This record gives sequence, C-alpha cells and structure tokens, in this order.
Amino acid sequence: MPIIATFLLKTGNGEPWHIVGYILFAPLVSAVSVAMIGRGGSQPDGRMKPAHAR
Repeated sequence: MPIIATFLLKTGNGEPWHIVGYILFAPLVSAVSVAMIGRGGSQPDGRMKPAHAR
C-alpha cells in the first residue's frame, strides 16, 4: 500500500484525493469478487463441492 499511495500522491500533485478514491474503491472490488464467488459449502461427507457443481 505505501508504494501505491506514494504513486497516487505523486499523480495527484500532492493532493490525497487519488488515495481516498483508491481506499474507497478497493473494498468495493473485493466485495464484488466475494459475491461473484458465491456460496461454497461442503458435501455431507465433509468434502468441498467442486466449483462447477451448484
């Protein structure tokens, strides 16, 4: 994160708004990724379900 923040601070001419945008945007990307993965779960014998079996 410090390398990214340094780069964003430089591209924003010293203003922190690019960093603020990154901090707000990154969790949204993570949340969408988790939502797209869906619920996994396991089979009754304790094994994980294959990704293609829903």
